[in-house]
Amino acid sequence: MRVTRMSVILPLVTCVLAVLAAPFMLTSSSAAAAAPKVVFTRVWYDSPGSDLRSNTSLNHEYVIIKNAGVGPVNLTGWVLHDRSRHKYLFGAITLKAGAKLRINTGRGTDRGTTVFWGYRAYVWNNDTDTAYLRDPGGKLIASCAWSVRPGLGSAYTNCTSKKPQPTPTKTTSAPVGSMGNPVPGVHPGAFCSPVGAYGTTSAGTLMRCTKKAGETQARWRAA
Repeated sequence: MRVTRMSVILPLVTCVLAVLAAPFMLTSSSAAAAAPKVVFTRVWYDSPGSDLRSNTSLNHEYVIIKNAGVGPVNLTGWVLHDRSRHKYLFGAITLKAGAKLRINTGRGTDRGTTVFWGYRAYVWNNDTDTAYLRDPGGKLIASCAWSVRPGLGSAYTNCTSKKPQPTPTKTTSAPVGSMGNPVPGVHPGAFCSPVGAYGTTSAGTLMRCTKKAGETQARWRAA
């Protein structure tokens, strides 16, 4: 009789466990499907005209983000920042699916699809910088980087295809004129400064800026 009872109880226990596990499996799948998909669509990093820091000029420097997902995204507590960690903290904003939001650098009253950072100076570098978007937990949701040679690039970049990239670590290069970073294209015998600096000729010969007794100015000589 004990064997018969166990054979009945075991299938029932297995069935109950399967029923209890089902909601958790659905919750996990729903959470993965609900992961926010917010992207940068434009960063206008070089405000038109002279950089006079007027509020009008500052508000022509802006970022646009878009909810590219299928459901609304609550942006409360999210952070927008640059490489120098200038931060904009989002307030109680919900971005509907397909909707865009513009973040102006200057001052103003938030309205509809435009909010204001409140800065009295420019945030984004014109030559090279990166815009980062993070959720309240600090997770990187999107990034947009640009690098432009002065006078040869546009004033903005479109970033819809950019994938999140980790925050770059700063590297310190050797100072110009040191052994590790010699001044390029120096001419033997030419005047130089400061004394002790290193350089290389167009042929790659290592030179050093030295001054002999009686000389009033240092010259490039073979190291």
